[in-house]
Amino acid sequence: MAIESNFTHENAIYPQCYIVIRRITLGPEYIETFEEIGNGDLQLKYNKVEKNIATVFVYPDAEAASKQVTPIHYFPIEFDYLSEDNREPNIYEYVYNILKKDPKFEDPKNV
Repeated sequence: MAIESNFTHENAIYPQCYIVIRRITLGPEYIETFEEIGNGDLQLKYNKVEKNIATVFVYPDAEAASKQVTPIHYFPIEFDYLSEDNREPNIYEYVYNILKKDPKFEDPKNV
């Protein structure tokens, strides 16, 4: 699964690029907060939140992606998956649908 699209990055347009999700990481992140417990004292608490990151590689074409040459660009995207009720059962399809809405990609198509 991949997306084929024109890719815009820093005033450059790359035509008909091949966009592939190479890794998805799901896991907790702990955020430190202080809560008042009385007498003006504060207690340190750790709040657990889900942090989901997909690593996206942009290749010049499908052949470059299949041979896993160095991508022309890569970037991470954060997404909410575990807390949504309307998510798709396949996490890759879910993230590809998010990518298709990204303004960096012009007229994205599944390939």
